Amino acid sequence: MDKATRAQHAEHIMNDEVLQEGFTVAYQRQCDIFTHKLATDEEVLAARRMALAIREVQSQMRSFITDGKFIEKRNQDREHD
Repeated sequence: MDKATRAQHAEHIMNDEVLQEGFTVAYQRQCDIFTHKLATDEEVLAARRMALAIREVQSQMRSFITDGKFIEKRNQDREHD
């Protein structure tokens, strides 16, 4: 899959309200473990890793979208030259 197509797919996915709600709920559940007074060190560490993984997926999707916008802009600039 080329970068422009990947960017379009990523943007479509990231605009999905259900997916965004899923990210939010999953992230919040992990954060709730941080503040739970009975959470063990292992549980906190696992929750931290999961929260970081969720944010990493979101970041990578935004990166795919940004890469696609750069390619789109570069192609437009070439057409006008």
